[in-house]
Amino acid sequence: MKKKLRVTVSVTVSDDDEFSTEEQAFAVCDGLQRILCYDEVALQSVESFTDGVSYENTGGSVRFESEHG
Repeated sequence: MKKKLRVTVSVTVSDDDEFSTEEQAFAVCDGLQRILCYDEVALQSVESFTDGVSYENTGGSVRFESEHG
């Protein structure tokens, strides 16, 4: 039986025009998946804080799944 564990992670990323906030969030999830060797990492929501302004994307959760080889 598999058990789900929810972990909240806060990451500071560069303010890069080349990659969107969502793309950077997916990269963080991919990195966590590879480092921790888990089969599934799910991205539930993205919050971005820039100059005291908060942006949150919770419109339908985004799932990031792939098998770790």
